Amino acid sequence: MSTFTIYCCRLDNEAYVGATNRPLARRQSEHKCSKTGAHDIAMRGGTYQVLETGTFTDTAARDARERHWINKMRDDGVQLTNRVRPGGLGLFGGDKSAFLRERVPCCDCGKMISRRNLARHQNHYCLQVTTENTITPVVTVESEHEPVTL
Repeated sequence: MSTFTIYCCRLDNEAYVGATNRPLARRQSEHKCSKTGAHDIAMRGGTYQVLETGTFTDTAARDARERHWINKMRDDGVQLTNRVRPGGLGLFGGDKSAFLRERVPCCDCGKMISRRNLARHQNHYCLQVTTENTITPVVTVESEHEPVTL
């Protein structure tokens, strides 16, 4: 059971509705670092306001209250800039940390690596292995003179 704040960032007839269990000021600073609808509205002079604060037993209950506020604003004719529905799967299929822990094969060496470490693995491990095992081809050019090895 967690205490959540459901908030909106609004400017004229545009709004972004969100929910967080962290302090609202911290969430606002995260929006400034991302390219969400709230960031765009805040940069144009939008203001944040708390719509509801409550203790929810699970995320489904919290998502239902967030959807309530989204529907209420839509009914009032406000254009929402939310890209992902509350409780929606989002960009990572739900749980981002589980997505990043998923093990996938490296396309260079075939070793199973977590998504989180895949780029580092490819840039360091695979790059070192391929440079150490590189075979330099020897080409012999025939000429009237002695053979030249390139």
